[in-house]
Amino acid sequence: MHKSFVKTFISLSFLFLVISKASAEGIWFPTDKPNCEVWNPQPQSEETALWSGTCLNGKVHGKGVTTWRNKKDGKFVLRLIEGERKNGRVIGQVTITYENGDVYIGKLNTNGNRDGQGTYVWLDGTKFEGGYKDGKYHGQGTFTFSHGEIQKGLWKDGKLAESDGGYGRKGYNFGFKTKWVKDKYAGIDFELRNCMGSYLNPFNNEFWTDCTGTHIFPGGNKYQGEYIDGKRHGKGVYTLANGNRYVGQYEFGKMNGQGEYTYYDGAIYMGYFKDDKRHGNGIYTQPKRTNNDGVVYIGDYKNGKKHGDGYLYWGGGYKYNGVFTNDKLTGYGAYTWPDGTKYVGDHKNDKQHGHGVLTYPNGDEYEGSFKDGKLTGQGTVNFSNGGLYVGDVKDNKISGHGTYSYADGHKYVGSIKDSLKEGYGTHTAADGTKYVGQWKKNKLDGYATIYDKNGNVIQKGIFWDGVFVE
Repeated sequence: MHKSFVKTFISLSFLFLVISKASAEGIWFPTDKPNCEVWNPQPQSEETALWSGTCLNGKVHGKGVTTWRNKKDGKFVLRLIEGERKNGRVIGQVTITYENGDVYIGKLNTNGNRDGQGTYVWLDGTKFEGGYKDGKYHGQGTFTFSHGEIQKGLWKDGKLAESDGGYGRKGYNFGFKTKWVKDKYAGIDFELRNCMGSYLNPFNNEFWTDCTGTHIFPGGNKYQGEYIDGKRHGKGVYTLANGNRYVGQYEFGKMNGQGEYTYYDGAIYMGYFKDDKRHGNGIYTQPKRTNNDGVVYIGDYKNGKKHGDGYLYWGGGYKYNGVFTNDKLTGYGAYTWPDGTKYVGDHKNDKQHGHGVLTYPNGDEYEGSFKDGKLTGQGTVNFSNGGLYVGDVKDNKISGHGTYSYADGHKYVGSIKDSLKEGYGTHTAADGTKYVGQWKKNKLDGYATIYDKNGNVIQKGIFWDGVFVE
């Protein structure tokens, strides 16, 4: 679905197709104050803005608080940005309070992303202090986790490049200390005593409990870690005979908490688990293979499936940043193709569905209805050459009834089929001449009347393939 989507929609042999620029690059946005706009670098669904400060020359200006209200997952949420603005744009340091209670103090770039030195504090007390670049950790930085552990190091493009100490794989917090050599797992610092004797004591029929031991199961699977009543509980390493391996936390025999699961084919998941399934925030990476270009997913999981906010990258340059539901693109999000084509809007079952904006590299833009991955319903097409279409679209083509305003001053109102004038309609030339009647493939065909700019009849009768017959 992703790679084939509406690529066939662009066929500009006739003026009636496609799309211009807009939300991907930011827009001037109205506030609750009359004639007072604010720069919005990242427009969201059903968004409004309130401004507490003053206005100058039609733009917010000076110190104040911008309260952004937008729809997310079917609910309206608030985001507060406190700081100084000049001619509508943020300058200097700001304080942002997010809808979930997280707070960021620092600078933003022109795209609205965290940039430069800043401090981000999560609701649970975890804090990052350091450098950012276009929204990603970049430069020296320190993570202070809510339970007191500290991870310092040099970050690059959101990843820990060099560690100054701490724990976890490449700075990833497992909730306990692990040993790594050249980015490869080398062991866990267990805290419980060593288990004595056999996994099951043959004399009293009791399993290992409150201890650390190694047990090899029938079939070759192996577990090294902590036990309670014979069940994996606490920190542990479980290595399967097929080459898969889990390093992380267990509760009563199941993966629960933070950990890393490495698959025999090289894929890796780092994040949270619940009842042996990915659940919570995590990172999944799949290396490039013969039949695909690799996959990276960063975001939320629920019961083993991508669910909630997430970022998905397919090798080759395909990207999606938005909402997932039961492993599918369902909700509001942005999808980008390698050539720069971008869709921002609603999704359903991995397809563009609902309201959205589709922007092409040449500057054309469509905003309107989508259904099952196709442009279907009502929409507006802004052409980069200055033309404008407002009306019906169907199956990625302009079809139905609509109004097209040409860049050179011409205008057509009427029926359209497959992006061509077809059926009854009125074409008004730039000089005021009107062509009213039946059309077929952009030519008068059937009964029609031609009027001059003053409304006088010039020609009236039957036309065939654009030629007057009688």
